[in-house]
Amino acid sequence: MLIKNTDYQELNTIWEIKQNCVEYLSYLNIKTWDEKYPSFALFEASQKKKHLYTIFENEEIIGSVCVDQEMSDEYAQISWSNESYRTIHRLMINPKMQGRGFGKAVMNEIEKELIKKGISTIRLAVYQHNIYANLMY
Repeated sequence: MLIKNTDYQELNTIWEIKQNCVEYLSYLNIKTWDEKYPSFALFEASQKKKHLYTIFENEEIIGSVCVDQEMSDEYAQISWSNESYRTIHRLMINPKMQGRGFGKAVMNEIEKELIKKGISTIRLAVYQHNIYANLMY
């Protein structure tokens, strides 16, 4: 598995994977993503800021993840004890590749890289009713 900053030309493949994830989540009756969220513009903005990472297995794009310091308004109201943090958003693995440990491997790799950079806190942006994501984390 390889994780690297997303190149612009990879966005269309990432978008296709997002669409597959929307269909799969709908099948599982998890109402977190839809045709509007996350938008292509959101992936594009994350890529331009160098916060979007592409996940490869055997040279095939199998997913992506965003790692940044942005947080929703709900998080901003919490009194955090550590300002040295990153937030993980929109971790997605193509449904046809799920169940093989890639999500956990991505999380472990992100954690190792952040520790190397002296970042001690990881915040997760995850829909509370997505039981599969919550079990993985």
